[in-house]
Amino acid sequence: MTGALPVPALRRSLRVAGEWAAILGLLGWAGRRLAVPIPVLSGFSRLAFPFYIVHQTVIVVSGYLLLGWSGQPLVKYLVIALVSGVVSWGLARVLAATAFTRLLFGIKSERPGVIPGRSQTSRSI
Repeated sequence: MTGALPVPALRRSLRVAGEWAAILGLLGWAGRRLAVPIPVLSGFSRLAFPFYIVHQTVIVVSGYLLLGWSGQPLVKYLVIALVSGVVSWGLARVLAATAFTRLLFGIKSERPGVIPGRSQTSRSI
């Protein structure tokens, strides 16, 4: 052999290179198109972390409460998903109501530059 690549290995290498180029191109395109803030989603980003913290507990509790329900599995799933989503969102909103719970759950203040639990009055020295 003269050291040339066999045809199947060359095809495989070109295919992998083409797939990687396509993935990188799509990521670059998405990075440019999705770098714009979406107003509807901006309001939810503040509550994403508390929602994440409470949602698993809510799913387990709602699943336990519906354990004896003799319904279709798809209906059970949809009810648990809907109930857990609404209750988790509601709990996240309740947790954002006071400065103490915002501090405990890492929720950013609605006003930028405001630190939860701190007096915002300026003091002159």
